[in-house]
Amino acid sequence: MSDNYLRLIPTDAHFVPTECAVRSAVAFLRPSVPAADNLEVETYARPIFVDQGTNLEAIRCPRCGMTSSLHGPAGQDVQRWWDAVTDSIDEHTVTELVVTMPCCKAEVPFATLSFEWPAGIASFEISILNPGVSGLDERLVAKLEHMLGCKLRQIWAHY
Repeated sequence: MSDNYLRLIPTDAHFVPTECAVRSAVAFLRPSVPAADNLEVETYARPIFVDQGTNLEAIRCPRCGMTSSLHGPAGQDVQRWWDAVTDSIDEHTVTELVVTMPCCKAEVPFATLSFEWPAGIASFEISILNPGVSGLDERLVAKLEHMLGCKLRQIWAHY
């Protein structure tokens, strides 16, 4: 069986809301996802890569602008490159990691990569397992942002 996660992270990789703000936000959010299997909050000692699992389709180079797809003719080469990058994430602080792009061989900060489907870097996340919704209403997200004191990014992950 596979699972879907809706992961909410601050757009600022280092931001961690107060415990009081988190409790209020979770209490506000929970009724909006009544079918969810689980709702968890995680805080990390340093920023981590919050991935989209198998939803990853392509990665855009911040230097040359080329989009490298994990599918199609070059997909296997891009997948091997991506596997090597993700293996190195555990060995480095993700906000300081520099990668060599497969398209133009430019060395770029990992944090500047763009992904199809979205991913991000964060020190805090709210993770909703099998949320039973296709997305969160803009007004709900705006209220959560106000409660937490930060802008949020929604990441849909599939594993």
